[in-house]
Amino acid sequence: MEGHQTANKDLGTLSIKDLFFKYVRFLPVFLVSVALCLLGAYLYLRYTTPIYRVTGTLIFKQETQNSGGKFNDIFNAKNVSDVQSEIEILKSQDLMERVVNSVQLQTGYFAVGKIKTLNIYTACPFRLNIIKLTDSFSSFKMNFTFPSENEFRVNKELERFKFGNVFGNSYGLFSLTKVYNGVKGKEFNVEWKPTYEQASLFAPMVRVAPKIPGSNIYNIQVDYTNSALAADIVNNLMIRYKDASIDDKNVTIKQRLDYIVTQLIRIDRDLDSIEAKRIIYINENNMSAYEAQSAALFDIQTRSDEQIQNQKQQLVIIDLMTAYLKDSMNNFEKTPSTLSISDLALSSMVGGYNQMQLERKRMLEQKIPEENP
Repeated sequence: MEGHQTANKDLGTLSIKDLFFKYVRFLPVFLVSVALCLLGAYLYLRYTTPIYRVTGTLIFKQETQNSGGKFNDIFNAKNVSDVQSEIEILKSQDLMERVVNSVQLQTGYFAVGKIKTLNIYTACPFRLNIIKLTDSFSSFKMNFTFPSENEFRVNKELERFKFGNVFGNSYGLFSLTKVYNGVKGKEFNVEWKPTYEQASLFAPMVRVAPKIPGSNIYNIQVDYTNSALAADIVNNLMIRYKDASIDDKNVTIKQRLDYIVTQLIRIDRDLDSIEAKRIIYINENNMSAYEAQSAALFDIQTRSDEQIQNQKQQLVIIDLMTAYLKDSMNNFEKTPSTLSISDLALSSMVGGYNQMQLERKRMLEQKIPEENP
């Protein structure tokens, strides 16, 4: 404890000059350390290939459960409620093959440097035209050097070619198209891979993660050494995903239409069979004019119903007349008219009865006694 206090007391008594001369002997070590750090940083920045991260945003739309539910059960149509399945589709080899074909990523262009080789994608000053491939399932790599602005050598061979000239090798027949100047003295590598092989390299690079937890908004990320290439992959991946969804729906719709057409054909066949049986039944039972017979029978039935209703009404009227005549209060009154009764005899009797009642009333009005015969 006393040793520490003594050391602190000695440092407190030292001046700036004393401190400088005390630590100046360590200055070379400090400078060497700083130089090494700066050199390491320079080498890292100079020779390390940069990695670019490109991000796109995609929204998974929820579909209502009621839309085409029965058909979905029949045809196993997918619903976007299973987001994990959609993510696997985005990362699938099949979808990436569509991207490779749409952007034509089978051919890669690389600028050869002293230390590293970089993928320059569309920044390459020329394009390789494939006229014929010896084996379309095998990848290959060719080296191009440019002794001048208009001439190039393939795989460092002595023979020179000009832009537009067709050259051949074990891989097939090719030509180069110049895009812009600036190729003199430079070296490039051109790699070609079949679609499935190129897709197998790009597909594992795709990462899909939710942008907002719990939402249907997802980020699609690709890390690659060329930002333009990564951007094309992300953009076309989203486009091809939408196309794949549309294709899937079209397949489902076609299945539904085929099912409906099949059912209509079956129903039409059943109707033809039923019609044939109906015709056979008509011929066997001599019912060729069954429609006219049915109409006549219906007419007879209608008239019979009308007559029955009429008879019922007449019976009701007769019952009323009977009750009227039995009532002692109506002994000397006229009987109601029987115009609605079609029986002529009854109508005649009622008419005679009413005439006698009128005659009696007339005699009484003339003061003729009732006992007078």
